[in-house]
Order: sequence, then structure tokens, then C-alpha cells
Amino acid sequence: MDAKINNMKHTLKYIFLFVLVIGGILVACKKTEYSFGKIKTPTNVTINATVQGADATHPAGDGSGNVSITITATDALTYKIYFGNGDSALSTTGTITHKYTTLDTNTYTISVNAVGTGGAISTATKQVKVLYTFQIPADIMTALTNDASAVWVIQGDVAGHFGVGPTSTFSADWYKAGPNEKPTCAYDDEITFKKEGPNSISMTVDNKGESFLIGAAVAYYGQSGNADGCFPVNT
Repeated sequence: MDAKINNMKHTLKYIFLFVLVIGGILVACKKTEYSFGKIKTPTNVTINATVQGADATHPAGDGSGNVSITITATDALTYKIYFGNGDSALSTTGTITHKYTTLDTNTYTISVNAVGTGGAISTATKQVKVLYTFQIPADIMTALTNDASAVWVIQGDVAGHFGVGPTSTFSADWYKAGPNEKPTCAYDDEITFKKEGPNSISMTVDNKGESFLIGAAVAYYGQSGNADGCFPVNT
């Protein structure tokens, strides 16, 4: 009798262990479920674009090409911005500055995709007129004006200070003047470059009353003669 009871206890023990193992396997195999939450499509998408330097006199800006863009929307997570010139960018804040670099005044259509949960998209557009003018590189501005004003003179003691060459190069390939070869009036001119603004340089020439002209240019400057020399040119 005791042996039967012991055998039943062992059998029940194994059955209990088997049930625990099967239960663990079933729990481990249970599929994890995920939820994206409610999909929200952005609404009330608005675009504000401010052209740098724009005013009543200069509606297309100051020529820098810089435009500050601010986008707002309800339930938007991020924004994909197309600037209308082939460029695009992503912004999570809705605030970005873009520089347009096509010369002259041009009109661009800014398009924005406001992206909500689940990839839901709403689109808005806005046109902006922008002026871009040639921007003087900072190193050129510094070299010419010393960032204020600088006086330049011809370095007459260097060979090639006057020269002639083809438009395909910037060297005197056809003719080079020797050191101090020309009359004194060719070397006493003072050329002043002055920085007038962030993208503006003025140039004035003080020729001390006369300038050196080659014979072929004498008549062009309203002078008489056909030979090289010093002439009273009003600069």
C-alpha cells in the first residue's frame, strides 16, 4: 500500500513538472503586440517667410538671398521643406534659414509636407520673391580695403607691372614692361579702395594731374597725339 502511494506521489510530481514546462513554453511563445496609437493628420499648416532686408523700397530683400522660414501646424512631428530651387531639408522645429544663390530677382514656391503620426501628411505652399546679387568674398574685401580703406600704387620696379595677354589667362603672355620702364606719371597714381558696406566697395583714383596712356588710347580719352606719354586725364 505504501509503495502504491509513493508511486502515485512520483507520478503526480512528474505531471506537475510537465504542466509547468508546457505552461512556460506557452507563455514564452505568446506574440508581443505593439500599438502605434491614434494616427493624426496635421492641420492648420502655415508658412511664414521673411526675406532678409526686405522693406517697402526693397521688397525682394537686400541681395543676400537669405530667407528665414517658420512653419507651424497642429499635430505635426516633423517638416519636409522644398525650397523651390531643387533644394530641400528636414526640420523638427519648423524653423530654418535658406540662402538662394541664383542671380537677380526670382520667385520661388516653397512647399512643406507636415508629417504626423503614422506618416500622415498635410501640404502647404507659399511663394517668395528673392533678390540675390554677387557677394564679395570676405578675403577679397579684406585684401582690397583692409576692411576699411586702403591705398594702392603700381609696383613699378617689378617686371610685368604693365602687360598684354589673352583673355584666357591672367598673365602678360604677349608683352611685359620692364622695371620702371614707363614715365613717372605711370607710377605716382594712388588708387583708394574703401569698404562702403558688407557688399560694397568704392574706388577713387588720384592721378596727380596726369596719367600714362599708350598711343592707341590717346584719342579715346579725348587727348591729342598718337604716341605713349603723360596726359592731363580727369579721373
